[in-house]
Amino acid sequence: NDLNPVASLVLRACCQWPQAFGHELLNAYDALQERFKKRVNEWLEGVYPEEAQPASNDPQTEKLGTTRAHRYAQTYLWARVVPCPSCQGRIPLSPNWRLDSQGKGLKLLPDETTGRCNFAIVDSLTAQSPGTVKRGIATCPFPRCGATTEKNYLSQEAQAGRMGHQLYCVIYRDQWPTRTQSGTLSRRPKTQRGFRLATPDDDNTAWIDQRLEELNTSWDANDILPNELVPEGNNTKTLLRYGMYPWRHIFSHRQQLAHGCCVQAFRELVDEDRRAGLLDDLRSAAYGYLALGIDKLISTNSLLCRWHPNRGVVAGTFDSHDFGMKWSYSEMAITIEGLGLDWALKDLKRCISELVSMSGHVALSNARPRIDDGRDADGIAIPSVVTCESADMLLSVPDQSVDAIVFDPPYYDNVNYAELSDFFYVWLKRTAGYVYPDLFSTYLTDKTNEAIASPARVRHEAGTGKGTGSAKQRAYEDYAERMRRIFAECRRVLKDDGILTLMFTHKATEAWGPGMR
Repeated sequence: NDLNPVASLVLRACCQWPQAFGHELLNAYDALQERFKKRVNEWLEGVYPEEAQPASNDPQTEKLGTTRAHRYAQTYLWARVVPCPSCQGRIPLSPNWRLDSQGKGLKLLPDETTGRCNFAIVDSLTAQSPGTVKRGIATCPFPRCGATTEKNYLSQEAQAGRMGHQLYCVIYRDQWPTRTQSGTLSRRPKTQRGFRLATPDDDNTAWIDQRLEELNTSWDANDILPNELVPEGNNTKTLLRYGMYPWRHIFSHRQQLAHGCCVQAFRELVDEDRRAGLLDDLRSAAYGYLALGIDKLISTNSLLCRWHPNRGVVAGTFDSHDFGMKWSYSEMAITIEGLGLDWALKDLKRCISELVSMSGHVALSNARPRIDDGRDADGIAIPSVVTCESADMLLSVPDQSVDAIVFDPPYYDNVNYAELSDFFYVWLKRTAGYVYPDLFSTYLTDKTNEAIASPARVRHEAGTGKGTGSAKQRAYEDYAERMRRIFAECRRVLKDDGILTLMFTHKATEAWGPGMR
């Protein structure tokens, strides 16, 4: 059980579906994700420009008589830009300009004539320019200025719609086909990553804006993109402060176009299967995994993703447990084979395979899969049952009927799960909710019944005349009372000789000490 529909869907994917369908589930998902990728890639043709620069061949592969190398852009690095209040030069914002762990990075070349910054790739840390933003304060890089902005200047510019975006670097990969010692083509080509400066041809923002504008009327009518408003909360205040009011504003226009095409393709495939009478429980579960794969992609392709120079990868939206502002951000080219969408869906396939094996299913040649354990008296497999209820009122569980309870409650004030999960919910609502409407019928996730210490929630309740004292103290008291009710409900459903195991690792002693008893 989980109160949060996002977590409840994940529980179905991890426990219920693998046990119920076994290896048939893997086959259904594999066929579905191939249909889906084909349709999305067709729709997104031209969205990510082809590389104009040819790749140089690797001498070792040339000796094997292979064809010429292919170069493709895999990641785009963007900087948010604001006008300097002193000189009106355009300040590209980034805390640093590093590209890799070997010292490669960027040097800013401010152009006084145009008021813009150009860039040069350098090979040492000492040659790199210093960052232009720290703790929400920007420093102008133009030599004749060097002014720093006031504390709230960046947020005011963002809210007023004057914060722009500048593409400054493209991360590419050269790929060479290779041969084995026997002379046959290897299944794993040789690849090498590189960096180059962005050119005007790389930035097709105008074309993207036009295409998105053409789609907006139909997409708004069909609720393709998440226009739900970001609520005020403990973590969401960063989004609101920088002008990201509806959830779709956490994505660039090209990201909105790409993810919107994923949602539309998902729905079209569901409709086609419904009309053909193919949308049974097995196919519905496959769609559930596909929705999670889309969300996996989206979480690594938003305005809150950054390039991780030490690891050489895109760090996802939640590399920390918050909505941290990213002054410079990375964007995936999601149609590249083996990357982007292909990577996310293949990773889901691997997960399904492992989950099916863990559930006790064994693949047999020329036979249907069987289950080694977990059968009832008639030999019928018993899958898990996943619920989405409040833990202090488990209406579906009779008194003293449970042998063991294992649970991992929210850790006091450590993570605001519902606030963060809205990022996933608003997209799953448009995909998984098309197949499992019972889980995704609300505007956003349930924050009223969530057992966390939330000052934002009690401050809101104070406006309704509820509670006295500081918001922090009332939040702690509210959390303690909710946990008491949850433990009481656990005692109701647990057998007299049952076992309860609790995982709780909050570092602050007040979260679990005498004050919480």
